[in-house]
Amino acid sequence: MKFSLKQRLECSFGATVAAVRRPALFRHVAAPVINAEAVDPEPDQWAEETYWFSLKLFGVLPLGQQAIRVTMAETQDTFSLHDAGYSKLIKRWDHRITIRNAGTQTDYQDDVDVDAGLLTPFVWLFANLFFRHRQRRLARVAASGFNF
Repeated sequence: MKFSLKQRLECSFGATVAAVRRPALFRHVAAPVINAEAVDPEPDQWAEETYWFSLKLFGVLPLGQQAIRVTMAETQDTFSLHDAGYSKLIKRWDHRITIRNAGTQTDYQDDVDVDAGLLTPFVWLFANLFFRHRQRRLARVAASGFNF
């Protein structure tokens, strides 16, 4: 099941791309709904490889480990970070962030496709609510110049 969420951020394309390249931003915008802790040492910036994170719902309920498989693409006015993730519960967690230059602002889009077998409708609903939370937190931190 798929969904897309878009918003315009009050910050530059370059600042947005630099922030999205940092796992620290991922952890910040996910909190407090999802607390993610890197299983191996966390890099300062994402690279094209697979990372494992232990996830907890509201910092309390263990959700297990999630693979985040990162690939990236960039042109002069567009940047994308793709996570072809998975876990024991979720067969496919396909998340693509697309960032487009909009002058002094930035267009930001999350495209998500999940497959968790019979649990897919519930995972899709949770993911939809979770990504709305992430985008609200992203807009606030972008307006602050990514000061978090």
